[in-house]
Amino acid sequence: MILFQCLKIFRRLIHPLHIIKMPSDSNKILFHSRYQPYDRRKRSERGMNVILTTEESELCNFLTLVTQNMKENSPELPSIELRIAGGWVRDKLLGYECNDLDIAINSMTGCEFGEHVYNFLRLKGYAAENIHKIESNPEKSKHLETATTKIFGREVDFVNLRSEEYVEDSRIPSKVTFGTPEQDAYRRDLTINALFYNIHTRQVEDPTKKGIIDLKEGLIRTPLDPYETFKDDPLRVLRCIRFASRFDFLIDEKILVAVKNEQIKNAISVKVSRERIGIEVDKMIKGPHPALAIKLIHEMDLYDTIFAPPQDYLGTLDNPKIAVCLAKILEWLLLTSNENHLHVNLSSRTLEDIRFLYLASFLAPHKTIEIPLKKKNHTSFHYVIKESLKLKGSDGDITNKLFSFIDQITTVANQNLVTPSDRKSLGILFICELYILPIIFLIKFCFYQYNRSFNS
Repeated sequence: MILFQCLKIFRRLIHPLHIIKMPSDSNKILFHSRYQPYDRRKRSERGMNVILTTEESELCNFLTLVTQNMKENSPELPSIELRIAGGWVRDKLLGYECNDLDIAINSMTGCEFGEHVYNFLRLKGYAAENIHKIESNPEKSKHLETATTKIFGREVDFVNLRSEEYVEDSRIPSKVTFGTPEQDAYRRDLTINALFYNIHTRQVEDPTKKGIIDLKEGLIRTPLDPYETFKDDPLRVLRCIRFASRFDFLIDEKILVAVKNEQIKNAISVKVSRERIGIEVDKMIKGPHPALAIKLIHEMDLYDTIFAPPQDYLGTLDNPKIAVCLAKILEWLLLTSNENHLHVNLSSRTLEDIRFLYLASFLAPHKTIEIPLKKKNHTSFHYVIKESLKLKGSDGDITNKLFSFIDQITTVANQNLVTPSDRKSLGILFICELYILPIIFLIKFCFYQYNRSFNS
């Protein structure tokens, strides 16, 4: 079954493949397809303004009416201010639509305000769905209970503004209290995620005074000192990498210095669950620029921390630069903006196909190590995928199969240099090449370039 899936993936990816031009300098090999990575130039084509859709405007008007009704009919309640928080504001300022609406409330919990929303919907004769309470789940970065419902068919989450305190050995806050917009903003991971849109004034609020500037300049920066930010919650290191690769932003030099601190590296291993690490890595792979993500992981010296090998293994883990080279070559194969030196037909590709190719690229340094077992040594791909990243076991099966194909073809090809291969061996070689030539080409070309760069 796994073999069939591997062959199916690569049949879609590479048939037919033909060389258009091979330049004399292999360093200049470029590739062509119809895939386009994230284009951040949209940021410079428009101002930093939030432009509401008709549905968003109706929602903001409705929520304003809810707060007015509360003030008129329940004057004993504290004054209510509503702000859309986080990623929605960031994406709207960048000119992208976002369906994740998180409403931050200044003086009551999300569940309490959600009940007022429900009652007002019924009062006005609108369809009202029950308020669903989502309990806090720190392992999934839900540190406070949230209320969720649908308003005019759109999902909305309600949560109160908060302030957090941490203890030394956990990324889970030891104390969560009501906070001001400033306190809520400074507890967040990045300045670009610490923006608010005030529903009442229809204005963007930037409590850190850095968020809008960093969006304009394309900079990943933490609201507080990076060391303190990462010490409290080291998962934020991976989020820095993910957002930098998603938006093709630069990472602030202070972050790069803080990440090199051994205490922060150790905190990632100790305080962050492997499930959360795997989720972030998978989001990087599925994002618009995986090659940049693995490049940043390598430059921050985090490869061994994220893609942790087993404690006991045979061989030597290869230089993570091989993963960077592979991912970059794969990115070239998927680009359309380059000159056509090598053309690959990717018209029938799927996102899952591309995900497998990038995952294999990321794990390439593990090809040189094995786990000693009683009957036979095993590759470490399964271990890293199932234990270090907590991804699906089938991901390990497919990755392992991809690299085993490469060994088969290399063996037959090398034997053919000494003694011409028989019909059966060549037939196996032809079948394998037909379906998995791209990954073989990627790895072989990458090893060639990689070795050249180290030997020169």
